[in-house]
Amino acid sequence: MSTLIENILSLEQEASAMVAKAHEEALALAQQAEEQIQAHRAAVAEETGRRIEAYRSQTQVRHEEEVVEANERYAKAAESIEQVPQAALRKQIELIANTFRGL
Repeated sequence: MSTLIENILSLEQEASAMVAKAHEEALALAQQAEEQIQAHRAAVAEETGRRIEAYRSQTQVRHEEEVVEANERYAKAAESIEQVPQAALRKQIELIANTFRGL
């Protein structure tokens, strides 16, 4: 009978050791998973930052090009206005003034 009890106690100890080992392995796996999650988050954050910076750079270049184009259009429009003879401008001014006087 004592051998049976010893066998049962021995099995209990083995089972407890297995449970403890499984628990340790589960904790280790959880730690590994957390480390992988953190590494993935860092990689995603880095990639997102890189993409944002690339977009910002592209937008800045596009903005500068659009400003240059707008300045060129303004210069052409200003030049066109300068090409209008002063007599024609005075005539248009008189017509506008007369229209307002008639109101």
